[in-house]
Amino acid sequence: MKETLFYTSLLPIIVVFFYLYRSNKNIYENMLIFGIILLCITSLCFWENPIQYSYEHFTDLYMVKIVILLVIFYTLFIKKLSIQIKAVYSFLVILLFISAYYSHFYSSIEWCSREHITAHICLHLLAFVGVLFAFV
Repeated sequence: MKETLFYTSLLPIIVVFFYLYRSNKNIYENMLIFGIILLCITSLCFWENPIQYSYEHFTDLYMVKIVILLVIFYTLFIKKLSIQIKAVYSFLVILLFISAYYSHFYSSIEWCSREHITAHICLHLLAFVGVLFAFV
């Protein structure tokens, strides 16, 4: 089941296509796409062999935190979106943080347990959808 997390780590490649074909390509989005590509690489390296507390784990963990915060800040405060779209996005961000909480909670009980992997798959999917908001 943890192989699924390797494959869902490939989802940012789709975001790159949105960037290439739909983006305004401003300085913010250029920086975001660079971070997203690096995040994709660190996630693939980690989920190929997900050893808790490894160098790859910490690299991925910090890249995720940096990129997600930058994407959220850009999407909510810089990108011109309607208040309704921002409300939907905010709800999505709340779901993302809930998934992150449960992923952490279950991983602290048993690393790569079914519950941990399931919560983390939800996290990857919600993050993917959330990142799309920055580029469409």
